Amino acid sequence: MITATGCVGTTILNDYIVVSNVDVNFEADVTGGCDPLVVNFSDLSVDANPSNTITSWSWNFGGGNPSTFNGQSPPSVSYPIGVYDVSLTVTTQSGCIGTMTMDDYITVGQINSVSFAVDTLVNCIKTDFQFSSYVSTTPSNPDSTEITYFWDFTDGTSTENDPTYMFTSDTGYFNVMLVVDYRGCKDTMEIDSFIYINAPIAKFSPDQTLYCNEGSSILVPFNDEATHGIPSDDILMIYEWGDGTQNDTLDDPQLDGANAGDFSHQFTQYGSYTIEQVIHNYTTGCSDSITSAVDISFVNANFIYSNDSICQGDTLTMFDQSSSWMNPTTPHPLQEWEFNMGNSPSGVVNMGDTAYYAYSNPIFSIQNYTITLTATNSVGCSDQAALPITVLPAPFPVLSLPDPSVGCAPLDVTFSNNSMSFGVPIDYYVYTYSDNNDIDTFDHISYTSPNPNPNSITHTFVNEGNNSLNMTVVDVFGCYAYQTSANISITKPFASFSVDNVICNGDTINTTNSSTGEGNLTYEWYLDNFNAPISADTNASADLVESGIPFGQTTATHDLYLVATDGNGCKDTIGNLISVAIPWAVPNYSFTGAAIGPNGEFVCPPLFGAYVDSSFSFGAITEWLWNFGNGNQSILENPSNTYVLPGTYDLTLSVVDENGCTADTTLLQYVTIGGPSGDPDWFQQVGQCAQGAQFLINNPVNLYNSTWEMGDNITLNDSINFFYNYNQPGTYTPGVTLYDSSGCEVFYPLDPITVLDDGLNALFTANPNPADQNETITFVDASSSQQSTIVLWNWDFGQDQVTAFSNSNQYFAYGVSGPYQVTLVVTDALGCQADFTLIVNVNDPEIWLPNVITANNDGTNDLFTLPFDAFKEFNVVILNRWGNLIHEGVRDPANPLLLWDGTTDAGEKVHDGVYFYRFTGEMLGGTMVDKHGFVTVIESK
Repeated sequence: MITATGCVGTTILNDYIVVSNVDVNFEADVTGGCDPLVVNFSDLSVDANPSNTITSWSWNFGGGNPSTFNGQSPPSVSYPIGVYDVSLTVTTQSGCIGTMTMDDYITVGQINSVSFAVDTLVNCIKTDFQFSSYVSTTPSNPDSTEITYFWDFTDGTSTENDPTYMFTSDTGYFNVMLVVDYRGCKDTMEIDSFIYINAPIAKFSPDQTLYCNEGSSILVPFNDEATHGIPSDDILMIYEWGDGTQNDTLDDPQLDGANAGDFSHQFTQYGSYTIEQVIHNYTTGCSDSITSAVDISFVNANFIYSNDSICQGDTLTMFDQSSSWMNPTTPHPLQEWEFNMGNSPSGVVNMGDTAYYAYSNPIFSIQNYTITLTATNSVGCSDQAALPITVLPAPFPVLSLPDPSVGCAPLDVTFSNNSMSFGVPIDYYVYTYSDNNDIDTFDHISYTSPNPNPNSITHTFVNEGNNSLNMTVVDVFGCYAYQTSANISITKPFASFSVDNVICNGDTINTTNSSTGEGNLTYEWYLDNFNAPISADTNASADLVESGIPFGQTTATHDLYLVATDGNGCKDTIGNLISVAIPWAVPNYSFTGAAIGPNGEFVCPPLFGAYVDSSFSFGAITEWLWNFGNGNQSILENPSNTYVLPGTYDLTLSVVDENGCTADTTLLQYVTIGGPSGDPDWFQQVGQCAQGAQFLINNPVNLYNSTWEMGDNITLNDSINFFYNYNQPGTYTPGVTLYDSSGCEVFYPLDPITVLDDGLNALFTANPNPADQNETITFVDASSSQQSTIVLWNWDFGQDQVTAFSNSNQYFAYGVSGPYQVTLVVTDALGCQADFTLIVNVNDPEIWLPNVITANNDGTNDLFTLPFDAFKEFNVVILNRWGNLIHEGVRDPANPLLLWDGTTDAGEKVHDGVYFYRFTGEMLGGTMVDKHGFVTVIESK
């Protein structure tokens, strides 16, 4: 909060607003079952805010009994057959509301009966049985998604409704059970010893399934474990060996004893063999078979390597040359090669037929290891081969700390080399310098470096930043090692700053120092020379004021320098050029339009001024502000201005250039305009009508006469001080034109004036309305006034005549039909006026037309006429009895009653007889008339 005086106050209310989220949840003890189903519900709802407790619970059980409940713990709900949605709505003490709806949450069904059947009750093992289920439910024909099946066949299960099942575990009787679940309602049918499986069951096993490196000719015993049947059954057993040799067959009575089906077979080649046992029980009519595999294989492990001696850390390559055979002509693919490198468990590698290994553990003497290859083929047979390997220790590089390790570029740094070897002499050293990648090499025969001593190295580093020496030590066997020296920190600060390169005269130099360097940097700022610093702060701040600048000079330049020094005393210098912008505001102008006196003076407005900016500056001028002294301003470069009132005026021009620099110039009393003048005004005061105001002209000069425009289309002349009352409340914009004796006229607009409704309302009623002709109408005044008393009633009854009365009610009659606009204007004691207008309708009279005329010019009943003048306009058509047009006429304002004089349009008298007429017209009251009939002409000749 900030007050009007700029004081600031802050209040923080921690945890003032708490937003809670209610988690609605519930559960039922059962969600499905048989009709009727009794369910108990438990509310599990919680609010994230422990203090915002739940105050109400509204349950909707979707149709149970009861169907709804208000409270946390509802009673037991009883459900009939059906599927039900359940919802819970809770409300917390803070008004938070949450709802949870569980669609199809409670399901209730009824199972009337469950049964099943099978296509056969007795069959062989591994033969399909087709089961069929029969279930009756209420309602019937349930949706398949609502009913589930579970079959238990003793040696297996199924969830299909009509499964196909194969028994595989044993012979003899099997129980079968079916459990049906419909909407949670369950029923079960179980039949003991329902299915019977006949013998035989094939089963046998070899003494062993894998023979490795035992030769290609192997005698393999096989153990018979089959179920043959009862001793009296007729049994036949066949062994198929899978090696191309003849099958062996066993028959009764050979198979009647224990283990009578045991057999041995001689395999004579390497290979993988699938042996099949087939049993036929001719008594039961069933057969069965089973297979088992025997692998006879051979593996020979062998490998070579890239070198029998290797440096510590170098990579040794090993190539597998092992072989494996399944028969004399077909190699058996190897699946795994495992090299044990002999120095640790981590030396075991599995990399296929080509392996790579590096002895990376540090050693300090020559080490001898044995490499062992274990080759294993796809059936699990394996063999091993071994070769020796010698691992040579790498030399041990030792570099002393650099001296010195910190400084400014260029920096001479000395290193000492104290490297060692372990049993293998050092051959040479290689030194690489990080700043320029120069290389010095020293060997045990000659020195190629300019340094006189290979164990003492001096180098000049020139690049700032972190530098180092990298030393490589190589022994006579070619083993090598690296060491990188500690960092040599060569510092050089980077002086950098930004500044507005153009500033305005008198403004402050403001810099942004972005220098970087080691340690705490210090700064010195200089202007134009290095004689004395202008600032030692991080950022320079100084005013640049150019004095004594001659008119027209728009710029002055200065050099600003920054010297940055880092923590090691290293320096860097940078400079920027600053230009000082000095704009000049120069206005030019010319006038037209005003009346000019004999001495060139302006004697009457308006005066039209054209202005031209003649300013100049270092950068382009982008903004202008002209002040013409008469309340008018302009932001245009070359504007115009009109003086419409007499007076003496000043001119001010302010400019802004593209750099934001400003300049301004003021011309005092640069123009004077003559003519009539004054201070016209209006005011409202207590005791006057609120719908009007007092108008006057103060301080008139050269005023001859005046014309007021009141803003409501009313004009008043030659008034200097008067009160004016507006007919209606509202806002009006008045003005006055002043004239002097020479005819100069000046218009002064006045401020808008708002006049209010002072509570005076004109109102009246007319009865009857509509009225007949010459019927007296009573006009009852219903006007009212809240502020004053009504003193005058002006009535206009629509006949261009206004009558003033001192009493309110009036009486009036109209002799001619038609609509009349009646207006009442009332005036109260304050002079306020209000008016009300009502339309009074005078009925048209009933029109009848004569049916006989005697067109004999005797002055009696000679013409076919209207009984009275009541039409605005009409049209009449006369036809003879044959339908011929005799006459057509319209209303004649000179004779508005005449319809027909008994002659044709050619001026001839018509013959006696009956004639047809059609008359249409609009009466004075607005009634439309359409009449037709017959008129009889007698003695027309």
